[in-house]
Amino acid sequence: MNKRTRRLLGDCLIALILALGLAFVAYQVLNNQLPYRFALFLIPLIWLGLRQGAPAAILTGALAVLGVGWFIGQEHQWLPLILRYLVPVMSLVLLGLFTKNTQKTLNNRRYSSVYLNIITASILVSVVYYLLAFLLASYLLQASNQFSLTSLNFWLSCLLTGLITGGILSIMARLWPKLIIPPHSRYLSRKETSSLLND
Repeated sequence: MNKRTRRLLGDCLIALILALGLAFVAYQVLNNQLPYRFALFLIPLIWLGLRQGAPAAILTGALAVLGVGWFIGQEHQWLPLILRYLVPVMSLVLLGLFTKNTQKTLNNRRYSSVYLNIITASILVSVVYYLLAFLLASYLLQASNQFSLTSLNFWLSCLLTGLITGGILSIMARLWPKLIIPPHSRYLSRKETSSLLND
């Protein structure tokens, strides 16, 4: 196993642990006290996608939602678990549109473009996740749903989740760029990564 693979597996493990922790906080604390539904577990998954690519984020997200299903007691209800949690994680595939540009602009210190990429990716993934998790899943399961496209809480939940995620990752990119760009990133040339390491 080479260094890149070990680093990838380490990043996936970190994202998985953080995703499960944030999911617990959101589902057990925030979502019981507020009229919104925060998908805070997307924060480490979007970070992982911007750092290592969409496939790593999707696979880690799939493991995370199985863990979420376990601690909310739906581990044996496979169809709701798949439709409400597993299918929406496919929204992370959209990160493939942003990973390379985010790393290149961050490596070149074009921070306005970095922020635009990160915040756009975060909001877009959040909106698609919410559409799949709350609207499509409820329709397919023929279940009652507190959210609808005309619900203010639905759009506020999407927007707040996206902005919180984008804000945290933008601060991280500005203060600790190496947390977004791994050493010897496959999205940057050898020359670009060596200049990053020499900073």
